[in-house]
Amino acid sequence: MASFSILLAFVFASVSTYATPSIGSAQRAGTPSSTGIHDGFFYSWWTDNASQATYVNGDKGNFEMIWTSGGSLSGGKGWSVGAGSRVIAYRGQFEYNGNAHVAVYGWTKNPLVEYYIVENFGTYNPINGTTAQGSITVDGAVYDVGKDVHIPLPTIPGDQTFERFFSVRQNKRSSGRVDVGAHFRAWADAGMKVGTDHDYQIMVCESYLSMGACNITVSAA
Repeated sequence: MASFSILLAFVFASVSTYATPSIGSAQRAGTPSSTGIHDGFFYSWWTDNASQATYVNGDKGNFEMIWTSGGSLSGGKGWSVGAGSRVIAYRGQFEYNGNAHVAVYGWTKNPLVEYYIVENFGTYNPINGTTAQGSITVDGAVYDVGKDVHIPLPTIPGDQTFERFFSVRQNKRSSGRVDVGAHFRAWADAGMKVGTDHDYQIMVCESYLSMGACNITVSAA
């Protein structure tokens, strides 16, 4: 199998400059979708198999991804049960050519809400597809806030209509800390209340019709 450096060069052939993530060469192409526990952390990996995409769990909270152009995919690591009081620390590298992002991602029930705290994004700003709810300042940074409603689609408890909440950081970054509770409280002030029952909560890399790579390590701050 080609080494990571060769594969990354192929993936980013159309990008003039980039920093090479130190993902290594232990990955295999076409990693099947799966979820589970690895080295004490919950992980989730999903791909529609429309692109060559690889996901690898590293030590503890580390995960690594590389993908070629096409299709949708989402992968990351964190906790099987989310928390509104959690402060998440993360560090790593994120390279993209197209529509992709890095975010704290999770679900709550009662009510059913899918949420994103977006720390970095590519050519498409996720806030653009939402109904704007203003801006908030958390940990000294400005985030744009939005929400939307999805008609019945597959969700964690089955096909249901659900809301999605977004905070999108104006000053992009690929390392830092996220005070999840501060976002939840700001959302509640705007009438956007997450559910009382938490499902999983992870640091995720997602892509739609893009190419890229990420190497992220997550922990509780």
